[in-house]
Amino acid sequence: MVRNQVATSPGMGWRLKSESGGGMNRNRVAACVGIRTQYINGETNYDRYRQLPKQKKALFIDDFNACHLPKEKRTKLIENFGDIFGFVFFTIDAAYGLLPECQTSFKNLDFYSIKPFGYVKRNSLIERYIKYRHSDIIDNDEFFDKVKHTFDKLNHVIGDKLIPPYPVLLLTVIQALDYAPIDLNETSYGYCYQTLIHLALNDVGVAREDIDAYVNFITELAFEIFEKESKSISETEFEAFYFKYSKKFWAPDFKTLSENLLNAEILKKELGEYQFGYIYIFYFLAAKKIADLIDKENGKKIVRLLFENLHVERYANILVFVTHHTKNETFIEESILIAMSHFDRIDPITLEKNCRYYNLLEEIVKEITTDVIEMRDPIQERNHRLIADDKQDIEKKTEAPDESATENDLHLRPFLHAFRSIEILGQIVKNRKGSLETAKLKMMITELYSAAFRMINYLGEQIRRGENELAQKVKEKVKDKDLRYDVERKVYRVLHFMSLQACLGTFSKLIQHVGVRELHALFNEVANDIDTPAAHLVSFSINSYYDKINMKELEKLSKDFEGNYVAFQILRARVKSYLYNNHVSYKSKQQIGACLKMQVPARIGQKDKGV
Repeated sequence: MVRNQVATSPGMGWRLKSESGGGMNRNRVAACVGIRTQYINGETNYDRYRQLPKQKKALFIDDFNACHLPKEKRTKLIENFGDIFGFVFFTIDAAYGLLPECQTSFKNLDFYSIKPFGYVKRNSLIERYIKYRHSDIIDNDEFFDKVKHTFDKLNHVIGDKLIPPYPVLLLTVIQALDYAPIDLNETSYGYCYQTLIHLALNDVGVAREDIDAYVNFITELAFEIFEKESKSISETEFEAFYFKYSKKFWAPDFKTLSENLLNAEILKKELGEYQFGYIYIFYFLAAKKIADLIDKENGKKIVRLLFENLHVERYANILVFVTHHTKNETFIEESILIAMSHFDRIDPITLEKNCRYYNLLEEIVKEITTDVIEMRDPIQERNHRLIADDKQDIEKKTEAPDESATENDLHLRPFLHAFRSIEILGQIVKNRKGSLETAKLKMMITELYSAAFRMINYLGEQIRRGENELAQKVKEKVKDKDLRYDVERKVYRVLHFMSLQACLGTFSKLIQHVGVRELHALFNEVANDIDTPAAHLVSFSINSYYDKINMKELEKLSKDFEGNYVAFQILRARVKSYLYNNHVSYKSKQQIGACLKMQVPARIGQKDKGV
């Protein structure tokens, strides 16, 4: 038996397996737990219940963590329950310290916990929600598109390790996305984090008119902890902070405020230290305060510090959240300058035939490419990909490097800076697409493309250097010429495949963090201004991911890429991905296949689905 609450950490549950043994008077225990009150018709049904064998009696106790009895009495109570009931089910909140106590005190307990949802279960939850809340959607294509769109937004909100993907938390975010105010930018996800905080406070009984006071208090507290460069604050420091705060702002009394924040799990207390229950709350609130200070000298100094330390995950995440809170032009300009500064001495890749990176990709692309458009079911294809993502996620967690070691690696630092600046600037593009001038949006997208293309080229230079070093080592170690050639070919193949993965992975980063459906025309303008195959491929990939393939655009690119094997094959791969993951009519597939010189198998007994 397990339980979870909105905006709280996952519930833990356990089952007490009954064993023989004496205990307190059963009638007294029965009265204590209120068995009589569970039945109508008075003593008759109660007596019938008492006569049942113990193994047919079960007791459910929810929120056992709310029991304020001393440890010894809690233990005795649990023991006595086992004398009366064949099964006793408890639920507790994992944030409380009862779990170790129970595991130590009792050997006959079975423990259960709610696990976070992977990609497959997240998708299933979204499907069920949309079927329930949007029953008016009867078109399969529209339903499929809405599921994908919601799935992408949900994953963007929960981020990587920001919000643990427990089912009720996920459902709360889905609802927040679904019921966002009409004037809210579609991708202004700050609303969702704010909703989670408000719901947590509401859930523990904080009056609506007092929520603002609580939010202001925890905002100031988050900034206090940020300035201390810490993750927590001691009990003494917490009390001192409260009394300092209450001289400046109205706040509920200390006991009420601290208990409500702990019960809502906005804060948690461990070993005499207070810290935020979820890291996203800390990031979101610290960023809120920094955004309020951004026009002041102190705020500008903090923002510069954050930008200079983008390789530190804590600072990078706070900067991402600042984008939800500010429209400050200086912050935006700072973001652009940071994006421009990475690898500024490296030329961006173009993927023209005279581009050095083209040479790294040509041979490996020829090896792995096919000219057949397979007939795949988009729903099955999506499920296969979600399963693969779950598997990859498990492997990543198992093999995850130490965070501090990664942040301190001087070789990785430039890449961390580049990737995170793309994410920050991409957030600004998404959140401010309706309020920034088109010219500024266009400049920002252009700089994002340029920064990404320079980073790819830098990686290419490192791969070439490694290729030469490995070739020299193989020459020294392997004397047989035929064997040496074979080893060198295998090494080159691996390195060239890494080059392709680096290129496509960076393109995917741009699609994920910059792409938005409403800026279709602007992405095309940026590609036309840069006018390289790489830029055209990225813009086409963004537009086809968030919208449908435009045949005129596809025909133009197909013609432009004649003679450019690498660009043409990447275009083919992008189109195949679109076809495999969307409902497209057989006739449209034939048109696309003819445009890209690809074979479309004959249709055998399949319905013509899609548009």
